[in-house]
Amino acid sequence: MFMRPVFLLLLVLLLPLSTAFLTVDVGSPSSVVEGGEIEITLEEGYWTQANWNEVKNNGVSPLRVISPSTLLAWSDSKEIDLDLPVEIVEAQSAQYKAGLDGLQPVDGDMLRLVLEPRLPEMAGQQLSQQLAFFSIEIEIDNTLLSSPIPYTILVE
Repeated sequence: MFMRPVFLLLLVLLLPLSTAFLTVDVGSPSSVVEGGEIEITLEEGYWTQANWNEVKNNGVSPLRVISPSTLLAWSDSKEIDLDLPVEIVEAQSAQYKAGLDGLQPVDGDMLRLVLEPRLPEMAGQQLSQQLAFFSIEIEIDNTLLSSPIPYTILVE
């Protein structure tokens, strides 16, 4: 009689461990170099073409100017060395904007995903993998992704 509760306790504790070895690897996000959006703010002045080129020549992909002194960019490097007096911070997360009814989406609803213009190919691969974790399988056209026009995707 004493062994049954002990056996059940061991089963509950060890079952998650045993199923961890049975899972199928659906692709690790580490197969693509992790990158992200950053905000680069000039300490004085405003963004010029020369400043934009300085950022681009240092391996950072400028996306768009979000204020006269702040640039939104994509980088896969933690160490960014610019010859400009700047402050670099992680960009704010994108916001979900509900429709006119203000409700969250439910099964069967169509969502429009709007990606930043000028994203590098590496960003498209990373986004594709991240969306796959939400069971959203998409093929991102890299020629359209690097366009100055935002790339939009409709998903259910």
